[in-house]
Amino acid sequence: MLRAVNDMVFKFMFGAEERKELLRELINLVLDRVGLPLASTLTINNPFDIRRFAMDKEPVLDIKATDDSGMIFDVEIQVRGEDNYAERAVFCWSRVYGGQLPKGSNYDDLHPVIGIHLLDFAMRENEPKFIKVFRFVNVLEPLPDKPSVLTEKATLITVELPLVERSKGPKDCGRLEKLLA
Repeated sequence: MLRAVNDMVFKFMFGAEERKELLRELINLVLDRVGLPLASTLTINNPFDIRRFAMDKEPVLDIKATDDSGMIFDVEIQVRGEDNYAERAVFCWSRVYGGQLPKGSNYDDLHPVIGIHLLDFAMRENEPKFIKVFRFVNVLEPLPDKPSVLTEKATLITVELPLVERSKGPKDCGRLEKLLA
């Protein structure tokens, strides 16, 4: 029996047009948990990023979707932990972000890109929370009340599935944890 973390099963469950409401539910449960604005109606986009030069790496996203506000979501499932997974995640995110603008466009036209990566491994075992939010921040002069974020348009969220069960007891299980189970 195939598990939901299998690429093909994951894409079947969340990446099909007839099940995009399930994808929106997953995205919104994650966004709500980390305090970000929720996605409205979703459009599922082509996950292929055509390379421009023969030597370019050609990433294929698991699921790429856009909501009515223009916010773009890159939803990934990753089964194996790799030493360079963080670099791979940033590379995929940056291709989506940078691929928005045709030549001569204005940078103000860039829409936020949120990567939501469901990992079937723990990237950082010593950090007990199963959801982590990564952004560009000023590490030299952080503000005391909140991090000094370079741009709100760049967010990468990891959901580390092995840590979900460790994070909460059974009676503390919310809708997100139930969907992830």
